[in-house]
Amino acid sequence: MNTVAAAKELKGLCETLLCQYESDVYRKKFSALRSIFPIKDLKLIEALDERLVRAFKDKDDSLIVTLPVIVDYSHVSYIRMLGGKLVDPADEDAVWNVYQKKLKDVTLASLKKWHVSFVDNDGDRVGQSFSLYRCLSWECEHKGRAYYFCEGKWIGADESFVADLEKFVNERFVASDLPGNQFQTEGEYNSDVQKNNKSFVCLDKKNIAPPRQSQLEPCDLIRLASDKSVELIHVKFGTRSSILSHLFAQGVNSASALIALGSVRNTLVKLIKDNISGSGFGSFKKAIEARNLKVAFAIVTKKDAAKKSKVLPFFSRITLRTTIERLESMRIETKVFVVKDLR
Repeated sequence: MNTVAAAKELKGLCETLLCQYESDVYRKKFSALRSIFPIKDLKLIEALDERLVRAFKDKDDSLIVTLPVIVDYSHVSYIRMLGGKLVDPADEDAVWNVYQKKLKDVTLASLKKWHVSFVDNDGDRVGQSFSLYRCLSWECEHKGRAYYFCEGKWIGADESFVADLEKFVNERFVASDLPGNQFQTEGEYNSDVQKNNKSFVCLDKKNIAPPRQSQLEPCDLIRLASDKSVELIHVKFGTRSSILSHLFAQGVNSASALIALGSVRNTLVKLIKDNISGSGFGSFKKAIEARNLKVAFAIVTKKDAAKKSKVLPFFSRITLRTTIERLESMRIETKVFVVKDLR
């Protein structure tokens, strides 16, 4: 973050920045931070790093590769890994396919030496590159305590906080009635769901934003729930934290706009009228006008759905909890599906 200031303004700017740095006001809004702490014991970090290297060699399916930055996926097509290999950002097996021949020789030094970056359709890098070590996200138990690795740092958390988080989030994970995925893109999957089940309307890449405002996608799929509310389903391939952050933000932004703005609700009604292939338009219209909404996040992954929230990185679970609380504060029931990736 850069700040433009004249020389005579530097003293005041530095005082302001120091005051903000020392402030703990953020703890009131982000109370979870009180229960999370960095690991600084060098011997413990060394032992945990050994576990991390072993997990990489063993192709542990709970280990995730994700760039430690917020990324605009509209400009990203591939992840560039070892040897310039380009892989799909949503392909959870990509890291093992790329590093398969290197697994037996993996060391902590090589994880810190190998680099990963995002690239666009032309093969040009988007943003900076990072060491593979810094891009790993993982959790493990060591001597009876849980530890979390994120952005190149080991994190500990209070046991009561972890237990409460898991209970809260797991209650929103429900069995999915969406079909398994056999497609390479979310767009293909969403279109196929509507094609084979007329109770769904595909709204992937549609826009409900008010005039002169940026793109606002209502959801990927929408349907009438059994109680005649409308269920806005947001679909994402993969469990990388940056992908999930985008997914959860999309759910909140869409629902907030639909609750607040009649013009947005009217646009959604028109989109359904134009794209519906089954019956029930009148019921859709009635529920939307009454702001009778539900939100569901459909996460497409090869991971075991029985693990519920543990298919997600630790900090994504915290983000999901915050997302659920925001939606439920608007009286919007929220749930999460784990959809089987059959590719």
